[in-house]
Amino acid sequence: GSDARLIVLFRKIGQKRDPATKSRALEDLVSAVFPSKDEIYQTKEKGETDGNATANIVEFSRPEKIASLCHLVFLHETKLGYDNNASVRSGSYKALAAAKYHVPKAWNGLFLVEKDSDNCDATEGPQPRLATASTTVGMAWGASKG
Repeated sequence: GSDARLIVLFRKIGQKRDPATKSRALEDLVSAVFPSKDEIYQTKEKGETDGNATANIVEFSRPEKIASLCHLVFLHETKLGYDNNASVRSGSYKALAAAKYHVPKAWNGLFLVEKDSDNCDATEGPQPRLATASTTVGMAWGASKG
């Protein structure tokens, strides 16, 4: 995206060497772009007590969220997933998991692929099934599902 805050966050995630800086930037990315319902509620509640309910919440557009997810996947596949620091790897997976609930179609398009099933129903024909894509994130998601 072209948002200056996202550019700064992704620069910290992708170009800095300090694991603490990367971890904090990943946490900031999640809370800014892919916040949980609890974070949204707490921010609204804090804004109401300050008398400024909307100033603390900056909603990113769907295209910006999708672009953020795509860039996060790129960084994870090229750098973050192989980082020596466990907190950086963990933060990367947490950010990707948080994105799943904000842009589910984009997430599924990146990490799940459609395969033809061997089971054929005579009335409806072959049923496609979803399988994990051959990315580290797709494989981790598949492993977590059993």
